[in-house]
Amino acid sequence: MASAEIQSDGSPPVKKQKTESRGLFKPPTTGELHLLSDGRQSEATSFFTLQVEELVKEMTVTDVKTRHVKEGLASLKSLIMSIKEIDIENLWDTSWLPRDIKLPWKWKGQHVKGGVKMQKPAAIEVVGSFPLGACSKSNLNVDLSVKMPSTVIHAKDYLNFRYHHKSALYCAYLVSHLRGQSIIDDLTFTFSNGDHLRPIVVVTLKGKFLKRVSFSLHSCPPEGAFRILRFSPVMSNIRSQWYNNTQEEKESFPATPHYNSSLLCTMCMAEHLQHLRGVSEEFPSFTESHMLLRVWLHQRELDRGPGGFTPFIAGMLLTFLIQEKKISKRMQSQQILRITLNFLAHSDWTERGISLTHVGAETSSLPSIDDFHAASDVVFIDQTGHLNLCSQMTRNTYNQVKFEASRSLAFLNDRTVNGFDMLFMTPVPFHRKYDQFIQIQDLSWVKAYCKKMELGSSLMERKGLALLPAIPHILALLETALGDRIRAIEMEPLDIPKWPIDSSVVSYSGIKSLTFGLLLNDEYSFNVLEKGPPADSPEAAEFKAFWGDRSEMRRFHDGSICEAVLWPGKTAAEKRLTCCHIVQHILQKRVNIPSKHITFVTDQLDTIIKPAKCLPPKDAVVSVPPMGTGEEQHLRLFDAYQELSRTLRQLKGIPLGISSVQGISPVFRHTEVFPPLPAPKRKAPKNEDRTFQVPMADRSCPEFVPSHKVICHLEDSGKWPDSIAAIQKIKTAFYISISGILKDQFGRVSTPTETFLDILQEGFVFRIEVAHVKELGLLKEGRSKLGHLMVNETKASSELEKRTVALPRMTSALYGVSQEHKSFGLAARLAKRWVSAQLLSDHVPDEAIELLVAHLYLHPQPFSPPRTSLVAFQRFLNLLASYDWSNKVLIVNLNSELKASDYNGIQQYAANNRSQLPAMGILTPPDRNSIWTKEQPTKMILHRLQILAAESLKCIEGQSFEDTPSSSIKQIFRPPLEGYDVIIHLNRTLIARRRQGVDAGEDPSLRVHNAPSEMASEIVPIVDFDPVCLFLEELKHAFSDFAMFFYDRYGGCMIGVKWRTPAFEAKPTKVESMKAAMPDTASEKILSTVVPNVQGILTDFTIIGDSLVKSIEVFHENWKIK
Repeated sequence: MASAEIQSDGSPPVKKQKTESRGLFKPPTTGELHLLSDGRQSEATSFFTLQVEELVKEMTVTDVKTRHVKEGLASLKSLIMSIKEIDIENLWDTSWLPRDIKLPWKWKGQHVKGGVKMQKPAAIEVVGSFPLGACSKSNLNVDLSVKMPSTVIHAKDYLNFRYHHKSALYCAYLVSHLRGQSIIDDLTFTFSNGDHLRPIVVVTLKGKFLKRVSFSLHSCPPEGAFRILRFSPVMSNIRSQWYNNTQEEKESFPATPHYNSSLLCTMCMAEHLQHLRGVSEEFPSFTESHMLLRVWLHQRELDRGPGGFTPFIAGMLLTFLIQEKKISKRMQSQQILRITLNFLAHSDWTERGISLTHVGAETSSLPSIDDFHAASDVVFIDQTGHLNLCSQMTRNTYNQVKFEASRSLAFLNDRTVNGFDMLFMTPVPFHRKYDQFIQIQDLSWVKAYCKKMELGSSLMERKGLALLPAIPHILALLETALGDRIRAIEMEPLDIPKWPIDSSVVSYSGIKSLTFGLLLNDEYSFNVLEKGPPADSPEAAEFKAFWGDRSEMRRFHDGSICEAVLWPGKTAAEKRLTCCHIVQHILQKRVNIPSKHITFVTDQLDTIIKPAKCLPPKDAVVSVPPMGTGEEQHLRLFDAYQELSRTLRQLKGIPLGISSVQGISPVFRHTEVFPPLPAPKRKAPKNEDRTFQVPMADRSCPEFVPSHKVICHLEDSGKWPDSIAAIQKIKTAFYISISGILKDQFGRVSTPTETFLDILQEGFVFRIEVAHVKELGLLKEGRSKLGHLMVNETKASSELEKRTVALPRMTSALYGVSQEHKSFGLAARLAKRWVSAQLLSDHVPDEAIELLVAHLYLHPQPFSPPRTSLVAFQRFLNLLASYDWSNKVLIVNLNSELKASDYNGIQQYAANNRSQLPAMGILTPPDRNSIWTKEQPTKMILHRLQILAAESLKCIEGQSFEDTPSSSIKQIFRPPLEGYDVIIHLNRTLIARRRQGVDAGEDPSLRVHNAPSEMASEIVPIVDFDPVCLFLEELKHAFSDFAMFFYDRYGGCMIGVKWRTPAFEAKPTKVESMKAAMPDTASEKILSTVVPNVQGILTDFTIIGDSLVKSIEVFHENWKIK
């Protein structure tokens, strides 16, 4: 060590002064702070960037395929340019066409006069996304602008559909030449972007690399054929006298904006491509950003049907943002995507549209933006200043785009969500996006409604098609009627499929039904009262005129007298149909649509969780309260539980007070599949003390009465013994003491046992279990081989901790979910009923199913939280079927306890320990080991569950919107029996829950429950008695080594048996192999091996089940002894 430095005068060394830390460092600058912030997010951003790059790489057309497409293009162009001339004297004469080619144009009005000389195209240009490199190789479509020659198009052809008719003729002319050529694989017709005025030809060429490539031929006018000024939105290009075939003295010239924009789209295709190409060459990230927007739109189905937000509009929007200097050249595609979504979310093209045209002196002759707003709901003007790119888009479609953009921004900003998956990888189909659906099945009213709304000019410019002009008015009408009950309403896009060249035009007039989706507002959606203006105000007359005879004057609690409308709704199930009643009434009154033609899709599965109807008691008149779907029963039981909880806390005379009372049964989470009614009065023998009933062997099985589990924690005390057995004895003494005090102080009937206490409260039986933390600690204690004290998890301690700690905590959290999201309980009940209906009730824990459903509400991305059970159930099936359980775990953030950093830690832990976690890994904030699925389901059961979920989802989404009875949807709740080896059919009269069966009808042995005042208050009813479950436990205990057993606990009438494959292999003759075995007669050595005695096992099934077993069905073809 160096010695201290001595001063020259011999004095001690002087200690150096410590430099103040404030002088060593400067405070960080704003730029440095931004760098630090970016650094914390750099890892997530880099990963997102890598994902985007991989997606774009996967979508981009390869060089090899591009080369083949270009070769196919050259061959197709050459073939088209070799077409022969045809003289057509009469435009309506189609005799020159072969009989197996139909004109892609349907017209019932005045004939277009004159003839035409068909010749080869003046030019063929590739347009659309392909030359920009922004198309997807999975659905590759190449657009070709086929410019008709000047001999076909005349100067006045823009009038009276002459151009559109000639364009359709030219498409048929092209088809007549291409058909039968050696390179042509298929020819079809369709409409360009759903515009029925613009038929196009879709060509598929032969060749390995061209089978999935479509070439769309758009017939376009030659350059300079028409003056673009003729197509302003205020111009009229259809003569009403000609269209209506009338001779009016003074002809009117109504504007034809839709007709004009339809023709302009074909005129400006090359100009639009030139504009996009110029921008893409200047901005490196343009093409990649365009592709991302394409995927984002397609996954949300925003690009479907007429008036959809097409990828072309998205590309033009990017050019607008570049023009407005909101996007710079240095930005990456994900930054551009965020800016674009932010602009979509916060701009409003319905109030103030956007334009690619620079305002200046040279644009003074262009139509004003107000002209476009007067003609269309949504305005986005192209660079020519004459075409509104969104002329067909409805206000509701645009609002849906805004809503999706806003929600997508939230995903990007939420670090707990995988934004890439939510934006680009997860589909958002129409049938899972909305909460309720309206289907109008008869469209015969459309023309009359258009006449009533004076939409004659709109019909004229759409060639007489009444459906498309009527839709915006229907949407506006429903939006007004539903008001605050909904957040959004949209119609399912109308898709016109391609049709063969030998078939007639498939147009919108052939559509048989319309489907509307409602996004509900939690706060007001189920309100049955519509309060209107004061009765003496001027608005009252308008309100009354709108609602008609449903409106009436009512006095409210605040003393006001107002017009109001009251809709039916006594139960929660009836209140959920409020929107249905409103829609049926308003459409019948205002549009003259009979209610029988209006289907409301929301309650089709309610019958599944309604018990079968009971017959009233004999010779008795009983007022039966409305049953609904169980919400009222849940509340009734919960009130009884709250009263019992108060009673237990008030007990006097017990050694230790009760500190907490926590229910742990599903009913306390509002997720009991069939919430119980108060137990009925029933004649049955009693025990010696006459305090509880017991089953009778000579009568039918009593209806199942469940006990509801409650955990009571006692106050702390240091006097608890250190022995498990002693603690159990003390707990038994507590049950006896509490039972006596309850009877003395409150007159409550209860039955104490060694392990629990059953208390009868208002007809419900609550099973009380006392818990203390010391018992759990003692169960975990153990001794090492050296005698050292150690703490280990044991099976008994795990079960106790799960029951007394984890389950109360989860029950509290899920109860909170049910209070925040009213449909959660109903959805969880449906999900549990479906799993049980697949005979898997003993193989998938109820808690796991409830957590899966809770995930749909707590992590709904990319959807909104579901507000109806039907949509939540569909999403449950989709989650179950599509989730990658083998590589991922599902995180359910109960009570929002987890932060972004916690997510990263859990995901890293799960990735490192996936092999040690269960097949279905479900993690919650306090549970990092998936305790609810630790033992079940197994990989085999999970695989079967996923297959069943996928098939059920296809079925329910297919049948929910068809005109089929509700019983047809029940088929997804009927289990497939093909894979089972043995089916044990049960005697229905001995099934305690027979009223809960999927196909249960009225049962003479079941009577309606008595009113609460008639309850037997002095006797505890028969509780938890289910003979089938007891039989099943005996079968598992005796034969679990040989078979797996499957049963639907909710009224199932059969037990499925699946032999275990290892058990059917011949084994050496040993003592441990002799259980249910017989000598293997196929063996060469006598008595050397044994095989299962199947016939004996089946006989044992019958003996154990006794009268419960009705018959046994064996499928020998499914198995054999090896």
